[in-house]
Amino acid sequence: MLHASTPVSSVQARLRRQLKTPRYVAALNDPVSRAGVRDLVPKQILPPRLGIGRQTEAWVSAELSERGVAQVVILVDQPLFVHTAERLRRTFGPETLIIYRPTDIHPRGALARAEHRLIQVADAVIATSQITLDTVLKQTDARPGLRTFVLENGVDCAMFESIELSANERCGFVYVGAIDDRFDWDAVIAIANAYPQEKITLVGPVTVGRNSLPPNVLCTGAVPYLETPGVLSRARVGLLPFNSNSLNAGRSPMKFYEYLSAGLAVAGTRTSELKNRDAPRVWLWDHEENPADQAGRALADVWSSAGVRHARAFDWHARSRDLMAIIDDVYDSQLGRRHP
Repeated sequence: MLHASTPVSSVQARLRRQLKTPRYVAALNDPVSRAGVRDLVPKQILPPRLGIGRQTEAWVSAELSERGVAQVVILVDQPLFVHTAERLRRTFGPETLIIYRPTDIHPRGALARAEHRLIQVADAVIATSQITLDTVLKQTDARPGLRTFVLENGVDCAMFESIELSANERCGFVYVGAIDDRFDWDAVIAIANAYPQEKITLVGPVTVGRNSLPPNVLCTGAVPYLETPGVLSRARVGLLPFNSNSLNAGRSPMKFYEYLSAGLAVAGTRTSELKNRDAPRVWLWDHEENPADQAGRALADVWSSAGVRHARAFDWHARSRDLMAIIDDVYDSQLGRRHP
């Protein structure tokens, strides 16, 4: 299995002073292998939205040719890779499957244009939520008969259950993820002011910040993914504070199940996607409500393993089996269509 990340732009990294970030450092090194997956972080000069270079295509072609792979399946979750996927299909033949895996909504710009093209050439769409799927199909005028599926994100239970701290050793709130124009700073500040004795740790890259934060709010920046379980294990409540940005409606946050798997209660915004999840130890607020009320209920919750047990049903091993079943189904149907 091969995985290629969105390319890192040397121009962007220099302008944003990100030359020492883990992604940029990875782009300077050779591809690495983890758990049977070869992982490439491509490097190019210009930002990816202006076009993705041929490095990924050349790397994938060389790796697959060396292994003599007979059947190629290309899963695309970054629409900007559409032309790379098309060129790889021409290289490895018409039986090569292209499957689009939308995880976010792209209403405009380069991503929206690339997504429109991707929908035209994809053999199937496997979205992370029904709302995301419906929105993508509507925005792109998808062709009739396109195979579509919904498969939520999952969780690496073994990883997030690996560090155990007792309830008495846990304290405060934590958020892990992007801090951008979808992040609800007002909710976080309201919670911080309501519980000044509780630390709120925000972990992730900050692109939309806020000045004059309460003293109990700590922004750490991004941490390596493998360190996430240790970060979560020290908190009592995992936060999902999403604002009214329409892009939040269909988000299927991986952190929802990662929080539960790590033994946290969850408090967050009642989005269209999250309100449909029937999970224990979860408290959600509406935008017109005071988020501190539900966050306080989560904080006061008596710890139990109910959330941990619930998350196990969404382990990536089960998700992978479901994904392979879908791919086999799509391949069989496309094979019959291309070779009647």
